Order: sequence, then C-alpha cells, then structure tokens
Amino acid sequence: MLFASRATCAVAAAMVGLALIAPADASPITYNISFSGGGTLPTSASFQYDPNTAVFSSFIVNWAGYVMDFTASANAPTGTIGCTGTSASVYQFLLGTGVCPGTNLIQWNGFVSPGFQSGFSFADLGGGGNNTILSIQVGPLAPGAVSVNGTGHFTVAQATPEPSTALQLSLGLLFFGGLACLLPRPAWRRTGTRNATSGHDFGRRP
Repeated sequence: MLFASRATCAVAAAMVGLALIAPADASPITYNISFSGGGTLPTSASFQYDPNTAVFSSFIVNWAGYVMDFTASANAPTGTIGCTGTSASVYQFLLGTGVCPGTNLIQWNGFVSPGFQSGFSFADLGGGGNNTILSIQVGPLAPGAVSVNGTGHFTVAQATPEPSTALQLSLGLLFFGGLACLLPRPAWRRTGTRNATSGHDFGRRP
C-alpha cells in the first residue's frame, strides 16, 4: 500500500512538473493594435499569431466603417520591393522591428474617396521612402460617399495574459507536495514494530 501511495505521488509530481515547464505560447497569441496620427484613426484592430508555426489565424481592422480582414495578406505579403515577404517578417515589423534595409519608417495608411477605389495598408518603408517596402494591404475598398483618409504610427500589445502568478504558485506547491510525500516517514509513525530483545511493542505514538 505504501508502494502504491508513493508511486501515485511520483506520477502526480511528474505531471505537475511537466505543466510547469510547458511553453506558455503553445497556442496563437492575441495582439491589439493602437493607432496614432492624423485623419480618421481605426476604431479597433487585433490579430492572432502563433510564433511556433509563423501563421496568422486572424487579423481584423475596423476603420471608417470598413471591416477589413488582413489574414491572407499577412500570411502571404505581396507588397514588397527589396524586402523578404514572409509571415514572420510581417510579424516582426508589426511589433516595431524593421525588416527592410534602411532607416525603417513603420506606418499605417488608409484612403477612400468618392469615385475611387482605395485601400488600407501597414508598411515598413525601409529607407523612409519607396525604395524598399514590405507592406500588407486590403483593397480596393468600395468608394465612399465622402473622402476619408488617415496615416500615422501604431503600437502592438499582447492581449492574451501569461499564466497568472497564483496559478504558477499553486502548481509549484502541488509539485513539492508530491515530492514531500515520497520521503520516508518518521520512525515513530510506523506501527507494530516490536523490540526483539525486550518484547516491548513500539506502536504508534498516542
């Protein structure tokens, strides 16, 4: 029975230990985008990206009444001049690190006008101009009744929380509790131990 109890403790400790070392980013991570600049700013934008597979599973921007899906463009960017267009490089410049040669200018831009079909884009302008570009874009957008435009910078922040401190503490206590139950019990807790010389029965302490 003691062996079974210790085996159970060992299995429990091992399972909790694996949970403690499991990667926190095992699933896609959600990010929110905040915008600054001039003109009409997007009201909301977010994307989900899995750094283990380098895949965007969702990328939605709400701007000027348009709901734009950038998922396909982010996974296979086509607006490139002199830059490597991959989902990983898109993720990198969205987080603020330039991927194009030059002094990177990372920005967003949107434009719609009556009678014209326009669009919305995120871009890394490597040299601060049009000499090197990596961009993702949605368009053409349906012409609007009035002209709407906007441009500026953006920041990205992770929305999915990391495992809480309380959860990690609880798992840690379970782990060490499992290890503790593997330790030998004190001699005074063992029952039915008889002294062979005196015949005295050293039973459990009261």
